[in-house]
Amino acid sequence: MNGLTPLIIEYAGVGSEDAIDFGYLPDVSNLAARSISAWIYATAQVFNNTEIVTYGPNYRFTIDSVSGSIKLTVVQTGGPGATALWSSSASAILFGQWVHVVLTHDVSTWPNNCTPIIYVDGSSVSLSNPAAAGGTKDPETGSRFVVGNVYETFTPFTGPFKGKIKDVRVYNNVLSVAKVTTLRNGGVPAYDVLSAPEDGLLFQGFAVRTEELTPVYLNLPLSDTTKVRDNIFSAIGSPHGSPVGRTS
Repeated sequence: MNGLTPLIIEYAGVGSEDAIDFGYLPDVSNLAARSISAWIYATAQVFNNTEIVTYGPNYRFTIDSVSGSIKLTVVQTGGPGATALWSSSASAILFGQWVHVVLTHDVSTWPNNCTPIIYVDGSSVSLSNPAAAGGTKDPETGSRFVVGNVYETFTPFTGPFKGKIKDVRVYNNVLSVAKVTTLRNGGVPAYDVLSAPEDGLLFQGFAVRTEELTPVYLNLPLSDTTKVRDNIFSAIGSPHGSPVGRTS
């Protein structure tokens, strides 16, 4: 991150349209295998199907909270009978603290043998499969890569996260247990861990120019004029709504 500083994004949750919208990113879309990593700080609130990372409606890594417990959910859409859903048990993560979550998913043999793995603070969690994979999965071509919300054509930005998200990453492979442990780094986020090209890292956000951090981003609501970027290919993310930039 030469000349750049990592930024945390805080989202207001239900009632807002807070989001960071990177548009369609072909480099991270339609991957046969992927790993999504993020540090999340969920604020206590009852909400349904709010988003961590989404590729339009086609692929969604979601947080779902009902009656004070949290589930992590993965949705892969498809043609008739092809939408798949995997969910962790309730209370997979806790409110009010930073948690490291990793989703690894190999869909190269869809619809067979394509169950994802979700890690919470380095440990895998059990998943149920209330909607099994089948048919042909939808391509992600043209789908907008959004962090902290989802973009659907007729109902844009209707799943805002409640809390803070930092160090979002997408890899083009399935991270091993050992690499997930390394990435968690003993519970201390480290932006330079597993960040070499040979690690398969395709996306890492959010970053802003160091010289602009304090006057433009820090503890201020962001708008479409205050862009953020990814640290790998400099993809530009446009804030929607009024998420706030933080460093802690």
